[in-house]
Amino acid sequence: MSGRNSGQALIEYLFIFALFSAISLGIAKGVGSFSVNIFQSFAYALTQELSTGHCNGSSCWHSAYENGVE
Repeated sequence: MSGRNSGQALIEYLFIFALFSAISLGIAKGVGSFSVNIFQSFAYALTQELSTGHCNGSSCWHSAYENGVE
């Protein structure tokens, strides 16, 4: 009877490990896609800022580049 109980405990531990593994993979995928979206948004905003500048009405962060590229 003791051998059967130890086998059952092993199976239960495997199920628990599989559950935690699935949860961990889901969290890792979520963090990965979130960070990719954040970096893409940051790269797009930085590219727009460096290529066109940032002006709102009368104030600008910087004027046009010296070589005339706007």
